[in-house]
Amino acid sequence: MAKNKENDLLIKIICLIMSFGLWIYLTNVENPTKTVRINNVAVRLVNTESLADQSLVLVPGQTVTVNLSITGPASTVYRALSTDFRVEVDMSEHDLVKGINELPIEIILYPQSVDITKSRGLKATVRLDDLVEKEVPVSSEYTVKTAEGYFAAPSSVTPSTATIKGPSEYVEKVVKLIIQGTREGLSEDIDISVDLVPVDEGGGIVQYVEAAPSAAKFAAKVFRTKNVVLNPVTTGTMSEGLSLISLTPVRQSITIAGPEDLLGTIARIDTEKINLRGITASGSFLVPIAVPDGIYIVGGESSVEVAAVIEVQGTRDLKAEIKTVNLGDGLLASVTPESITISIRGPQGAIDAIAEGSIFAELDLEGLEAGGHGLVPKVRLPEGVVLEKLSPENVSITISTAQN
Repeated sequence: MAKNKENDLLIKIICLIMSFGLWIYLTNVENPTKTVRINNVAVRLVNTESLADQSLVLVPGQTVTVNLSITGPASTVYRALSTDFRVEVDMSEHDLVKGINELPIEIILYPQSVDITKSRGLKATVRLDDLVEKEVPVSSEYTVKTAEGYFAAPSSVTPSTATIKGPSEYVEKVVKLIIQGTREGLSEDIDISVDLVPVDEGGGIVQYVEAAPSAAKFAAKVFRTKNVVLNPVTTGTMSEGLSLISLTPVRQSITIAGPEDLLGTIARIDTEKINLRGITASGSFLVPIAVPDGIYIVGGESSVEVAAVIEVQGTRDLKAEIKTVNLGDGLLASVTPESITISIRGPQGAIDAIAEGSIFAELDLEGLEAGGHGLVPKVRLPEGVVLEKLSPENVSITISTAQN
């Protein structure tokens, strides 16, 4: 059984060798004329720049090929490759339209021993689109990161618009041109040229369009930073019956940036004027920051939170004992009455905290001689509390000489 299999294999090998030898003989000795088909021969499109004169452009991504029929000696045609042929279409010689164009080819180069008669008159399919242009905005997606202690002012992009040109199918997709990139650790101004990238509504890059100009200028000033205190500025007066206890920014300081000569002159940043008449209760509210020209707030805040503490004002009547000071040596003083009633006004909490008997009405007797005098007492009150009325307003003083 094994011997039979070996014989079969040997017979197959001998048949293969004989077949190959016969083929060699026929193609090289007899060498009959044969016609074969060469598929996918690339077509070269020449003078494509003339398309612009007809406001047309090649549809991107297309591959233009034809299938050639050639006749000749078997030894030649069987060995022919698509790269042995140069086929062209002259785009300047035809009236063209948007869409599919069937254009006659010209076979410029081919093996000399083959006949290309059957391939003459072939046409290549070329797809064209309208060549259009439109103006679109230019925006920046360029990221600038400064070194510690520096701040980059808002950047500028020039120009703000540019023209794109290309196949209508792709130009219509473009909504804007952007610049992209990142620079880190900056401590000085940046002024560079960055290529423009066309993008669609979703931010995807659109191919096959050209921008004019092709690049934009990206510039940003870089300044040193400085911490300064925030200062609330007020105008007007509190509504009747209310007292302002305190007005304090929630943030005590803020970081600013700007030119060195200007930055050195600033010790604080004021708020816009706060109208006290508009504050009717304790609480927090936002107040715009009065940013000097040429100065930037690091972080971009335009306002600051300010906390106000308000107290309702009240009134109170108290008895105040009369006290005399600076009575001359050897003199005696008799005061009528010995106490007066004072009417005070101020924050309710402050006036409620005043203990009975803790307020005195003072008479300054310096330089007064013996005899009768009428004086207006002076009353010292806690901060924020004001004197409304004295009753009586005048106090009688009788000064006499002390008897030895």
